[in-house]
Amino acid sequence: MPKRKLAKCSKDWKVRENKLKELELEVSGELAKELGNLRDQLPKCDEAIEAARGLVEGVRLKLEECQQNKETVQSELEKQRDLIKQCSIEIENFVKEQKIG
Repeated sequence: MPKRKLAKCSKDWKVRENKLKELELEVSGELAKELGNLRDQLPKCDEAIEAARGLVEGVRLKLEECQQNKETVQSELEKQRDLIKQCSIEIENFVKEQKIG
């Protein structure tokens, strides 16, 4: 009896061991397939990253341009303020001369 039980146990063990190997192969196959899918997606991701870098560079250049425009406008505004002050002084002087004369 014990030999039969031992043989049955050994047979059950072998069946379970084989089943485990099958499952390992199945899982590793699924993992390999998924890894392959991910590898296939990498070029698309690289393209998207490059496109995003291009957009970021475009925005950076536009911001630089805006900053330069802002500085130009501020400079011109300052010139206009100075001109207005100068005109205001000249008008005041003209009015004073008219009152005196």
